Amino acid sequence: MAATTDLDPTARSTLAIVGAVALAFVPYTAMYRTSREQVRNWVRARSVSEGLKEDIYRFLAGGPPYGADRDMRQFVDRRDAILNAAGDLEKYDAEVTAEQSSQAEKRPTAPLNADEYVDKRVNQQITGYYEKQSRRNARRAGLFRQCVFSVGLLAAIFGVISSGTAGGFRWDVPQWIPQLGPWVAVLTTISAAVTAHMAAARYDELSVNYAATARQLTRLRDRFDSDPQRADQAVIEKFVDEVESAISSENETWRAAWTDEKT
Repeated sequence: MAATTDLDPTARSTLAIVGAVALAFVPYTAMYRTSREQVRNWVRARSVSEGLKEDIYRFLAGGPPYGADRDMRQFVDRRDAILNAAGDLEKYDAEVTAEQSSQAEKRPTAPLNADEYVDKRVNQQITGYYEKQSRRNARRAGLFRQCVFSVGLLAAIFGVISSGTAGGFRWDVPQWIPQLGPWVAVLTTISAAVTAHMAAARYDELSVNYAATARQLTRLRDRFDSDPQRADQAVIEKFVDEVESAISSENETWRAAWTDEKT
């Protein structure tokens, strides 16, 4: 004989409230965390940071437009131009607490020769950033795909159990089992929200782009290392320009993708 135990009214109300909150919380959180203004300002700040870093390394390594002379006045003018273009972001300074990075002490503050540039800039970008970020985003993409699969499977199981039907046979089930029905909608919504987040976060795309940039920098480095004229200033300047242009191109692709989607 089937059990007739049912959930008490308080428990049913609690489940209903939790389900409603879950349905509302996911889209609200996603909307708040990825608001257009927040994303736009963050992307601009990141772009300024990368632009300054690129110009610093061009200056220290004697790459274009500075060359071996490294005109400090020219560097200051270019720095000010980059900062002035994002002057409206200064109002957020009070909201940001800068933390001393463990890498800060390793960052160069004096002119770099070719070998030092390869070590401190090129190799660091390859192994310390692009390859690491590629693996990180690939893992995130895999984790979210597994989450979508698991939540979808759970929703399907809940749907079958709550209906009390499988293969055309009617089950004798406790009366509280049908109460699982509303959770199918909750789980389906969560699955859709996670899928939307994956698309917005571009984990797969970022993983591919980071890996491609790492390979490009590796090819540039290896070609430069094998060049018998690598000590020539013109060769060094060309190498620095190619490296910084490759990094800048990846940053621009990333910035444009986020800006286009969020504006």
